Amino acid sequence: MIRFLLSFSLLFLSITFLFSQQPDDFRSNSGRRSDTIPDRLSNELTHEIMDTSHIFYFYADNPYDQFPFNDTLLDTRFSQYDPIRQQDVDYFSLGNLGSAHHPIYYDAYDREGFDIGLHQFDLYKARKLKYYVVETPYSEAFYSQGANQEDSYFKGNFSRQFSDGINFSLNYSRINNIGSYDRAKARNTSLAMGIWLHRSRYDGFLTYINNVIQQQDNGGIVADTFFNLDLYQQRISIPTQLETANTRHADESITFTQHLKLRKTNDSLGVAAKRNFRLNHTVQWQTLDYKFDDEMVTDDSTYYRQQLVDSRGLRQYIGANNLSNYFGLATFKSKDGSGIIQNRDNFEVGIKHRIYFLVHEPEDRRNVNNLMLMGKFSFVPNNKFLIQADGHFCFWDNAGDYKVNGVLGLNLGNAGKLAVSLKQQRYAPALVQNRTYISQVQMWDNDFTKPIETKLAASYTIPFVNVKVDGSYHLINNPIYFDTLATVQQYDGAVSLVQLLFKKNFTFGKWHLDNTVVLQNSSEDVIRVPNFYTMNSFYFEGLVFKKKVLLLRTGLDLRMASDFYVPNYSAVIGQFHLQDDFNQQLYPIVDFALSFKVTRFRGFFRLDNITSYVTDRIYYGAHWQPLYEHNFRVGITWRFSG
Repeated sequence: MIRFLLSFSLLFLSITFLFSQQPDDFRSNSGRRSDTIPDRLSNELTHEIMDTSHIFYFYADNPYDQFPFNDTLLDTRFSQYDPIRQQDVDYFSLGNLGSAHHPIYYDAYDREGFDIGLHQFDLYKARKLKYYVVETPYSEAFYSQGANQEDSYFKGNFSRQFSDGINFSLNYSRINNIGSYDRAKARNTSLAMGIWLHRSRYDGFLTYINNVIQQQDNGGIVADTFFNLDLYQQRISIPTQLETANTRHADESITFTQHLKLRKTNDSLGVAAKRNFRLNHTVQWQTLDYKFDDEMVTDDSTYYRQQLVDSRGLRQYIGANNLSNYFGLATFKSKDGSGIIQNRDNFEVGIKHRIYFLVHEPEDRRNVNNLMLMGKFSFVPNNKFLIQADGHFCFWDNAGDYKVNGVLGLNLGNAGKLAVSLKQQRYAPALVQNRTYISQVQMWDNDFTKPIETKLAASYTIPFVNVKVDGSYHLINNPIYFDTLATVQQYDGAVSLVQLLFKKNFTFGKWHLDNTVVLQNSSEDVIRVPNFYTMNSFYFEGLVFKKKVLLLRTGLDLRMASDFYVPNYSAVIGQFHLQDDFNQQLYPIVDFALSFKVTRFRGFFRLDNITSYVTDRIYYGAHWQPLYEHNFRVGITWRFSG
C-alpha cells in the first residue's frame, strides 16, 4: 500500500507541471449552504442558527459548490456523542457505543450497482473526506471518556493551506468501548486524508480512506440468569451466548479525482461570471474484507440453530477488491457568492465502470462488472427556489438497475417553506441475499426478483413558530427480508409505509423544550418499525456568571418508542432479522446532560439512562441485547485554530 500511495503521489504532483498557473486566493464569508440534499433543504429552506467561524468545506466530486462549516454550537448533537444519536432520528443498536445498528425511522438504502449487503456499521465509517477552505491552519480535537479507561471516543480534524495551491486535510476517529457485558468490545477506527491541488482552471484531489471495524460478538445475554440480584450489580459477570465469536470489517480506498474547467476565469475566486464547462475524472481502487469467525461452538447451541453447520467452529469470509473509473462533462454557472463559491446551476452527465474482483468462500474467484450512465442537475437561482435531480442506469452484470431522485424546494415567505421529493430505485439483490456460505456450506442460493422502491415525501416548515412537518410514503415491491430463522426471504407483493415526523420547539426566555415525534405504520409484518417514537429535550441555555463568557446548556433528554417486536441480530451473517419471542414494552430512556462553551473550548458531562435508577426493567434495542445501565460520561472539544 505504501508503494501504491507513493505512485499516486508522484502522479498527482506531476499534474502540477501541466497546470502551473498561480493559485486563486480563496476567501471566506458567511454565506450559507449545506452539502447533501436533505441538509441543503434543511439549511436553505428552514431556520437554522449558524456559527460565526469563517471556514468552508466541499467534497472532491464538486469543488465549485462550498458550504459553511458549522460545528461550534452547544446543540444536541454535541453532547449526544454516539453516532446513532446524531441522526435526524435515532438508530437502535446492540446497546453499546460502536455496536451494530439499524434505523428506527425506515428509509431505503441508496443503491448503485453491485452491493455486498453488510451495512450494520455504516455510521462509524468514513465515506467521503471534507476539504476545507481556510485562511489559517484549522485543527479540532474531540475526546470522550466513559466510566473506565476502556470506554473512549476520539475524533480529530485538521486542514492546512500550503503555498503553490496545495491543501492537506485529515479526519480521524477511534471508538474503543469494552461494553457493559462480557465480550461486547468494539474497536472502530476510521482515517481519511487527502491532498488538494488548485490552479485557476484545474483542481486535483488524492484521497485515502481506511476503515477497520473490530467487534466481539456475545450473541446477547442468557436470559434465565439476568435477574439474579448479585449479577445485576455486576453486569460483566452475566453469562452470554457466545464466547469466542468475532467480526472484522475492513475497507481501504485510494481515489484520484480531477476537474478541468474549459473556460478561463479572471476573478480571484475562479468563479465564472458566464457559463462554464468542466471535464471530470475519478479513478478509485478499493479493497473490502468481511470476516466472521467463532472457533468454539457446541452441538446444542440454541443461538446458531440451523446455522450450526460445523461444531468445530464457524466462519464466513467475503473479499471484494474493486476498480472504478468515472468520466463526466458538466456545465455550470456560479452565483455571486461574496467570497464563497456556490453553484447557481449545475448539469452533469457521465459514465462509470466498476469491476469487482470477488472472493466469496468457497466459490472460485469471479468478476462482477457494472457500467452506469449517470446524470445530475441542480438549479438554485436564489433563496426562494431550489430544484435538484440525479439518477443512474446500469448495464452489464446489474443490467436494468436504476435510481432517479428529485427534490423541489419553495420559500413562500411568511407562509413557510415547502419541499417535495420523489425517489425510485430498482436494484439487484445484495450478494449475501443471493448466496451465503457458513464454513463453506451453502445456506441458500436464490434467484429473487429485483425489488422496486418508491418514496414520495413532503416537508413543510413555518420558521417563525419553529414548526416542521415531514410526511413520507414508501411503496416497496417484492421486498427482501430475513425471517425469524435468520433466513433470507422475498415477500411476494407490495409493502407500503406511511410516516409522519413532527418537530416543534418552544422557548421561554433561556428555557427550551425541543420535540420530535415520529409516527409510522407498515402494511405488512415483514417490515417492522415502532409506530411511535419521540425525542424530547428540556434544557436551560444562556450566558452565566458576571463576565458572561461561559455559555451553559443543561437539562434532560427523553427517548421513547412504542411497544414492538425489536429485531434479533445474527452475527454470523451480519444481519438484523425478525423475531416473535419478545415484545419490547414502552420504556422512557432519560439522560441528564450539561454542556458548556468558553471561546473555542467546549465540554459536556452526561449521565445516560438514569431511568435505571428507578426501575428494574431493562430496555432492549435488539433481542437479548440490553442497553447499558446508568452510565456517566465526559467529553471535550477544543478548536486550536481556524
